[in-house]
Parts: sequence; C-alpha cells; structure tokens
Amino acid sequence: MLKWGIIVRFNNLINESIQCNSSCEMFLNITYLLFLPLSKYILCFSILQCSLLYIFVVYNAMIVIISGRVFI
Repeated sequence: MLKWGIIVRFNNLINESIQCNSSCEMFLNITYLLFLPLSKYILCFSILQCSLLYIFVVYNAMIVIISGRVFI
C-alpha cells in the first residue's frame, strides 16, 4: 500500500513538473526570485527536484510513524 501510494504520488508530481505547477510554492517563489533571468524549463527541473525531496520526506515520516517512534 505504501509503495503504491508513492508511485501514484510520483506520477502526479512528474505531471505537475511538466506543467510547471507544484505543491512546493514557497520553494518555487524563492527559486523564481533567485533565477529570474533563467528559462521556464530550469524552473520545471527545480520543481521536479523539490517534488523528489517531498516524496523522500513523506516516505521517511511514514516509516517513522509505522515503527512507532514518533514523539510529539
């Protein structure tokens, strides 16, 4: 179930990166300000990187929750 969710999410993020649209809005805003002269495709690449980082963080969070080592 965990693998399936990650695969579906990954496919959605790839589609978003192609359309230059992502859930990492703050990251995109910073990237846009820093790399304003660069092309839209470089921003798309940055979106994809951000998306992969998001998947990594969520996956690790799920592992920690499943193993019961979450301390609030």
